[in-house]
Amino acid sequence: MKRLLLFLSTIFLSCTDLNHVNPLDPENPEAEADQIVVVENFIMHYSDLSTIPDPVKNSQDALYELVPKYGEKMIILEYHMPPYLSTNTDAYSIPEDTVRYNQYRDNAPRGFPHVFFNGKQNSAQGASSKTSAKARYEAYLDTMTIRKNKLYCELEKSVSGNILTIHSRIARFGEIGINNLSVEFIIFENYGDSKNFTVRDILLPITITSIGAKEIYELDPQTVTLGSRYTTGDAGVVIIVKDNISKQILQAAVQ
Repeated sequence: MKRLLLFLSTIFLSCTDLNHVNPLDPENPEAEADQIVVVENFIMHYSDLSTIPDPVKNSQDALYELVPKYGEKMIILEYHMPPYLSTNTDAYSIPEDTVRYNQYRDNAPRGFPHVFFNGKQNSAQGASSKTSAKARYEAYLDTMTIRKNKLYCELEKSVSGNILTIHSRIARFGEIGINNLSVEFIIFENYGDSKNFTVRDILLPITITSIGAKEIYELDPQTVTLGSRYTTGDAGVVIIVKDNISKQILQAAVQ
């Protein structure tokens, strides 16, 4: 992803400087981008017992094993949910995780792991084995990652002291604009040992009324204070572009 971001940072400097034979040039009517699939895994660990339920571990391991296959076309995020019993704890659970899960699951029973692919386009709950979970996830991802998209987004992050600053842009390819978008920024950290892609913050969504055909839309910079939730000093950022009505994830990027 970093290679693509560096490459596209040159493209996005000015519409007049774009190479009009480049397939990612908004002025090229044939321009299109790979469809990025955001895989949001709602999980639950028992930090107080230093254990992970088997279905959750199966789900996490299955997705980790799929990373080499899909590479930059897949972005994993893990949301740690509070355990069922108040006497147990998951040290990585934050209130925003529960809010997001309730938005996604609708009438489905609360149960983990619960994996969502580009919002509610596809979902899978439970994982009796790593093998069965991997096959199920792979079936969704094979179908979704072969698609092309007329949206492309990129972001750049920088840290000064405990302040994370995010710059981002969205390009609309082709001859037709797009309306009613919602943009989300999700901050995560990697802790290793089945605690990768751990969500630490979800910023308030930004509404975009429209992006015109062949337009590059630059968002206002976003800033995040890296408080006590953050421990690695290397927070990652995901930008998610959604349809503001259906809440379907249309495109995403990570850094």
